[in-house]
Amino acid sequence: MTDQELMAIPKIRPEDAARYLQDGTTAQEIRVKAQFGICPFCSAEKRTPGSRRHTYRVNIGLLMDYKAGKLGNGMKFQEAIRT
Repeated sequence: MTDQELMAIPKIRPEDAARYLQDGTTAQEIRVKAQFGICPFCSAEKRTPGSRRHTYRVNIGLLMDYKAGKLGNGMKFQEAIRT
């Protein structure tokens, strides 16, 4: 997926972000890391208190910066779990 194709999507989902990155990152990986607060371009919010379902918000600018290497490797999962 190109930058132009990404910008044409009105609401970017984790699936779209994974397809855009093209580096083997899966949508599920983005979701889990967003829930842990370690995804640099996506955040997760519970839909209602006590709910197990989340709403995901992908920041297009941060996603493009991440793909370009401007944010470093901000999704190191093992390091975040240890803290």
